[in-house]
Amino acid sequence: MPVFSLLSAIIAVVALSAYANHNLVRLPDSIGITVVSLLLSVGAVTVGEFVPQVAAWGERLVHGVNFPALVFHGLLGLLLFAGSL
Repeated sequence: MPVFSLLSAIIAVVALSAYANHNLVRLPDSIGITVVSLLLSVGAVTVGEFVPQVAAWGERLVHGVNFPALVFHGLLGLLLFAGSL
């Protein structure tokens, strides 16, 4: 799966979960999105137990990300900007 498609899917899931949280559950935004991501993670682990290809794909995806470089060069500016607001 190309990176652009993966990022688009992640953004779509976050937007749909935020919409559902706003209209149905009415938790604060950060808590609602965190709960949805937790449920999706548990669902992915559960599916990975029954379908080994999903678990292998997830492991390849996680091992392919340089997390320190992602945080320092990609997310740190956004996090600091959001915190300053």
